[in-house]
Amino acid sequence: MLLVLIAHNGKSYELEANAETKVIKVQTALENLTSVPLDQQILTLEGTKLDRDKTFGDYGVGEEKLAEGVKVFFYNKHLLHPASLPPKPEVLPKLKITFPEAEQYQPLHYPFQQSAVSALRNLPKYERQFCFHLARSKAHIEASTEYLRICERLLAEQEVQALAIDSAQENVESIFSYIFNMYEKFRSRFIEQIDNHETLLDGFMGELEKMERTETHEVVQASGIKSLIDLVPKDNLCKWHAQCSTMHAQFKPKAKELSSLFESVKCDVEAL
Repeated sequence: MLLVLIAHNGKSYELEANAETKVIKVQTALENLTSVPLDQQILTLEGTKLDRDKTFGDYGVGEEKLAEGVKVFFYNKHLLHPASLPPKPEVLPKLKITFPEAEQYQPLHYPFQQSAVSALRNLPKYERQFCFHLARSKAHIEASTEYLRICERLLAEQEVQALAIDSAQENVESIFSYIFNMYEKFRSRFIEQIDNHETLLDGFMGELEKMERTETHEVVQASGIKSLIDLVPKDNLCKWHAQCSTMHAQFKPKAKELSSLFESVKCDVEAL
């Protein structure tokens, strides 16, 4: 059995599954239950994002674990975006509780009302009053019980959301560590490559002149190829150089944007 914990509203769903069940089958069921489209769903299991094309068995979830119950966290991708609005607050139903009216418990005519004994004469009145207050007390108890049930449900949903936050935070730290390592490798490689590319592009005209001055073997010259520049049309080389220079100039700002984005993500993670 899967216990799917919904991060954005604290609700939970129990779904039947086995080791051969594909993740997308569970996502389809959750789409019907939550109205969140497949492409906006993120399912995590022990901090690992689940691939819709894999089975739960691929993540080491066997029949024994499923028999004990496996917790899967469900996140709405749209709500994770920094600019997204918070989900609409839940509107709690208004309780319709009917309290008895005192008029319903007015004493009727009894023979005891003619009794000379005061206590005996008022006995029907006392009984009616007791029944009235008992009915009102039961109505209050029913209302309090319903309010208590709602509070317990809200507390349970709040606990689910707290667990989802903890899981997401642990997952964020793991993912950020991976992103940090990959970014450092990229930055180191980028600095090395950008210097090499700039050196190559800056020295293009000099290399072109060298090709024009470098004569080929006399046997090759007999076929009309006098220098190395005759092997590749000069116009093509100049065209390729211009294209590479343009792409090089476009790539540097993109790398700068990536650096700014990384710093922003780093600040957000540290703020957690």
